[in-house]
Amino acid sequence: EMWRDELQAWTLARDSSSLAELWQNMVTEVHPMLWHTLLFVIARFTRNPVGMQCLHWLIAVISVYLFVRFSPFTRFQKVLFCFGYYPFYEYGVISRNYSLCMLLLFLFCVLVQRRPRNYIALGGVIGLLTGAHVFDMPIAWTLLVVLAWDCARSPEEREYLRHHRGAALAGVFLFVLCQTFFAAELWR
Repeated sequence: EMWRDELQAWTLARDSSSLAELWQNMVTEVHPMLWHTLLFVIARFTRNPVGMQCLHWLIAVISVYLFVRFSPFTRFQKVLFCFGYYPFYEYGVISRNYSLCMLLLFLFCVLVQRRPRNYIALGGVIGLLTGAHVFDMPIAWTLLVVLAWDCARSPEEREYLRHHRGAALAGVFLFVLCQTFFAAELWR
């Protein structure tokens, strides 16, 4: 059975006829509208809230896959994490925007480890993180600062950025664009 705040997000998305109307209907919401926008897309295919639960389940499964596949922990530690209270219940069963935060954070961790780094994808992921939850905005800024610090310290990254400055600037631009949109949406 769904909680009231789960159904509120669903009905806001379902009963809005356009993204502009969704934006207007969210005037009392305290969260950015990324989760609601995803629900808006799902609500175009079904009016049943099970559609939201399926989307949420898919996000949770992808998050667990990223954690299991790319984390440096032992198999036992991975199992303990996946069946822990927060990943299993709060982020896996209750259909809220928290699982989207977990997915974007895990995706950032996967992308930041790859060499050469895809700065456009990293900027997009931390930009979307600002739209997942209001408390993720400072986390996203922190990730951007840590990424910049890491690039400044590493001679290999500095050399790579010297030749791929446009990609890094595009990533920062994408982040700032998302941050500006979601911040403006919250403080209207």
